[in-house]
This record gives sequence, C-alpha cells and structure tokens, in this order.
Amino acid sequence: MTDLTPLETSVINQVSTQLSIADPQWLTNLIAFETGGTFDPAASNPRSSAKGLIQFLDSTAQGMGFESSQDLILKYPDFESQMKGPVVNYLKTYAPYPQEYKLYMAVFYPAAIKYPADTTFKKIYYDRISDNTKAERAYKAFANANPGIRTPQDYVNFVKKKAGISTSTGTGIGIIAVTAVIALFLFGRKIRSKI
Repeated sequence: MTDLTPLETSVINQVSTQLSIADPQWLTNLIAFETGGTFDPAASNPRSSAKGLIQFLDSTAQGMGFESSQDLILKYPDFESQMKGPVVNYLKTYAPYPQEYKLYMAVFYPAAIKYPADTTFKKIYYDRISDNTKAERAYKAFANANPGIRTPQDYVNFVKKKAGISTSTGTGIGIIAVTAVIALFLFGRKIRSKI
C-alpha cells in the first residue's frame, strides 16, 4: 500500500471532520480498498465504469452532474480536489458516520446503512423488494457477485483483510504490542546478563 503524504493525511482528517466520520482511519481504509492501495484519484476498475478514489460508477457520476466517471476524474484529477469535491459531495448524502460499516455501506450498498451491521443482505433485499421472486433473484445475483459477504460487518472485515488491516479490536492489538515489547525487553535482559 502506498504511504500517504502529509497533505493527503490532512485532507482525510479534514473530510472526516466535515462528514462526522468518527475515525479518519475508516476513510483511509475505504480509499485504500477502493484504489487497490494506490490512493490514485484516477484509479480505474477494468471490469466496470468505476473510477476515482471511491470508484464512482458512470451512473453515480451522472447523478452528480458529470457526463461519466471519466469526466469526474478529468475535472477533479488530484487527491485533494477529488476528496474535497465529489467525494465529500457524495458521502455527505449519507453522513454522519458514527460506525465504520455505515461509511463502507455508503459506497458499497447505501440501503444497508439504516440496518444494524449484522443484518443479512438477504433480509435487506426482501425488505426493499415486495415481490419475493424478484427479491430472491436480486439477492442471488448479489450473493454470486460477492461470495462470503452475508452482512455489512462481513464487508467491513473483507475490506480490512484486503487492505491488510487487522479485524480485531484495538485492545487486542494493544495487548499484542505490549506483550511483544515485554518479550523483547526480557530477551534483551537475558542476553545482557550473560555478557
């Protein structure tokens, strides 16, 4: 994954504050995932029309007043302008983001934002589509395209895994880090005592 510049970090912090994203790291994770770790504002998905820092589809870009996703990235070609322009304008539709999954769902599947993180996508499809046959067909297409993603929380875990980020809690990471420091300290003391 590409390291962020001080300017990019500052922009992410500003945008997170503006959108009431509880932790700027969530926005960093999202952009890292969507751009394949490059943070490239011109990132492009070869299998769809998705482009940019949060992979705007043509339909999304058109809904925002652009001709296409290509038009969007041409008009906002650098990290700062795209973050402070189209990214903010899109994400503010679903803000605030008190929970991590809500931010990821704003890009992946906005209808899931109003549900708890452990709700199945199948339930969401059935709630949204009154015809059960159509709901089942739509859900099966979703499930086939997203194997293993049953809930919004599954998607959060998938994003973190792809971005190389631990899905455990901060407390667990802290314990591991403290344990490692203590082990190094004790190992160092053993070596010094033999000298």
